[in-house]
Amino acid sequence: MDAKEENSRSKVRLKLKPGIKAGLRLLNRHGILISPSTGTVLVLNLSQEGLCFWSSLRLPVHRLYMVEIRMKLSGKNIRLQGNVVWRKRTDNVFEYGMHFEPPLLIKSIITRLLNEELLAQHPQQQKIHQLYRSLNARSTFVK
Repeated sequence: MDAKEENSRSKVRLKLKPGIKAGLRLLNRHGILISPSTGTVLVLNLSQEGLCFWSSLRLPVHRLYMVEIRMKLSGKNIRLQGNVVWRKRTDNVFEYGMHFEPPLLIKSIITRLLNEELLAQHPQQQKIHQLYRSLNARSTFVK
């Protein structure tokens, strides 16, 4: 694991139980749609700057391509664009790691939605809930 991967792993990741179905589109490195078709993926976990998903599609792991993920989290539609940074074959599907660099406001929104999702999944885990709340407060005031 290189330094960039290590840094991206330092963010708190929320495992999404049982996973969230999402739409996936392939883009070029400038964010322009390559194909109008949309695939379906299962998002397994999510942080402020990355996510992991399963797909039956074999996607390129290359900086020349980006993917766009459209999903609902805590009842809100979100759209994330980023690069696939790794791929691993697991049985009949591929597991992917995606990295994205959202603006500070979007990071704050993701954190709030993760906090809501965490509370819905595990209302008894108040300590983790408070951690997400403090991360959201810090990211709102840091410029």
